[in-house]
Amino acid sequence: MNDVVLHGPLGRLAKRIAEKGGVDEFSAYAVLLSLWSASISRSVSMLSRGFLRPPLVWMALVAKSDDTAHEIFERVTAPLNEHDGSPLQSVILQNATTKAQFDTTVRRAVPQGRKDPNGTRNVVLIGSPFQTRGSNSSSLQDHLQYAFRGAWDKGRQTSVSIAKNKLGSAEMPHIGLLWSIGEDAWNEGFNALPAATKSRIMSVTGDTLPSPTKSDTEILPQDLVEISHAHRWAVARSRILDFTPAAKELLGKIYSSVDGLGTENPGRSQWLDGPEGHFLRAFEHTLRTAASLAAADLSTLIGVVHAKAAWSFTRRSMLDTADLLTAVNGRTPVTTFILAEIADIDAVIAQLDLADEPLPDYGDEPVEPDRVDAEGGPVARREAVVQRQLRDSVIVRKVKNWYRNQCQICRFAIRVPGPAEGYSEGAHIRALGIAHKGADSLDNLLCLCPNCHKRFDLGSIYLTDELRIIDFFTGESLGDLFLVSGHQIDLENVRYHRRHFAID
Repeated sequence: MNDVVLHGPLGRLAKRIAEKGGVDEFSAYAVLLSLWSASISRSVSMLSRGFLRPPLVWMALVAKSDDTAHEIFERVTAPLNEHDGSPLQSVILQNATTKAQFDTTVRRAVPQGRKDPNGTRNVVLIGSPFQTRGSNSSSLQDHLQYAFRGAWDKGRQTSVSIAKNKLGSAEMPHIGLLWSIGEDAWNEGFNALPAATKSRIMSVTGDTLPSPTKSDTEILPQDLVEISHAHRWAVARSRILDFTPAAKELLGKIYSSVDGLGTENPGRSQWLDGPEGHFLRAFEHTLRTAASLAAADLSTLIGVVHAKAAWSFTRRSMLDTADLLTAVNGRTPVTTFILAEIADIDAVIAQLDLADEPLPDYGDEPVEPDRVDAEGGPVARREAVVQRQLRDSVIVRKVKNWYRNQCQICRFAIRVPGPAEGYSEGAHIRALGIAHKGADSLDNLLCLCPNCHKRFDLGSIYLTDELRIIDFFTGESLGDLFLVSGHQIDLENVRYHRRHFAID
C-alpha cells in the first residue's frame, strides 16, 4: 500500500488538474479533498463514537517554503475559480493568527438578512499563520486555537456573536482549514502547537512541478459536472452517513491499532507535549475522509472502497509527518513506533477478505421524463412491454445515476432545464432481443450521449478488450472508456459487439 488511492470524482478531477501541469496528482487531490469536505459539512455528518461529526478534513500542506506551498494551492484552485458557481469556492481567510480576524471573516460568511440569495457560506482558512522572520515566528493566539478545536469537533463555529441575524446553530458557517506552510514554519510554528490543536490537522507534503506536462489541457465545465452534481446532492438535505458491515469491520481493525496510538509505549506521557501528538487522531481523520469520499459518490453508505481509500490518505499523511519530524530530530523511538504501527495495519488490511459493496441505487435522484412520440403524446405500450420497460428503467436509471448523465465515451453531459437536470441514454453493448440475446444487466450497459449511442450502435466506434475507444474509420484511439468504481464490463459483450461489425 505505497500509493494513495485517488478515489471517485475528486480523484478524477485531481488527475485532470495535474494534466494541466505544475502540480502532482496527490497535491491536487489533497487540496480538493479539504475544500470539498468544508463545502458539504453543513449538511453531511456521520456518527462517530456516539456523536454526530462533520466530515471536515483539515490539512497543512507543507513544502520547501511558504511561497511554494501557497503556489501549489493556487495552481489547484485557479482552474476551478475560472468557472462561476464552482461548488468548492468559499469565503477565504488567509494568514490569520488572532480570533478577532477569524470572527470578522465568519461574520462575512453569514447571509446579510434572510433574503440574501447566497445564504450561509463556509469559511476556509488558508495561507500560513506561522510567518518566519529570522529566528522568530508568529504564533496562534490561544483563543483562536480554542475556536479551532470547537469548529473541528462540531463543524460550525458557535463562539462568534452574530446577534443581528438571529441565526440558529445549524445556520452558522462551517469552517475548513487548508494551510500552506514552509518546512521551517512547520517546524518552528505548527510543530510547537499543543497536540489538542495539531492532532486535528493532517500534514501532507507536496511540491510544484517545474513545467506543465500538458500545457494545452484546460479544466472545462464538463470536468466539473461530476463534483457539481455531487455537491447539489450533498447539500439538498441533511444527510447522516452510515457504514456498511464490511466497512465497519475494516475500520474496526484500524481503530484497534491507531486509536490512542502509542498507549503501550513507555514514553506515552510525553506525547501530549511532544511533536508526536500529531498522530493522536489518525482514526478520526480516516473516518472523516471516508465520509467525504462517500458523499462525493452520492452515497449515504460508507463502504469498504471508501474506507480503504481514506486509510491510504491518512497513511500518507502519517508517513509525511514522520519524515518531517525525522528531518528535524532524527529517527526517534516514537517515529520508529509509528512506522511499525503503519506496517502492522497494512498487514491486517491485506489479510482481510472484504469485498467492495456495489454502488448504491440512488433512488432519490431525478431522472428524465418519459419520452413522447412524434404527435406529442406518450408512446403506447402493451401490458407485456410496460412490464419490461419498468424493469429496464431500474437498470438504466442506476447506470445514469452512477455517471450523472455524463457520456462514458466523450464525457460530455447534456444539461436540460427542469427537474431532470440532464439527459443521457442507456446503451446495451450486446443488443437485446432474440437476434443478439444480450443481457439486460449492468455489465452490458453504458451511459452515453445520443450521438455516441448512435455511433456505437452502428459500429462507427467500438471498444478493445482494454476498454479503449477506437474510431472504426481511422483506427485511432479516442481514449479510455470512462468508468466509475464498481461498474464492471463483461468483455464477452465487448467482443460480441466487435464480431457483429466484422471488426474481429
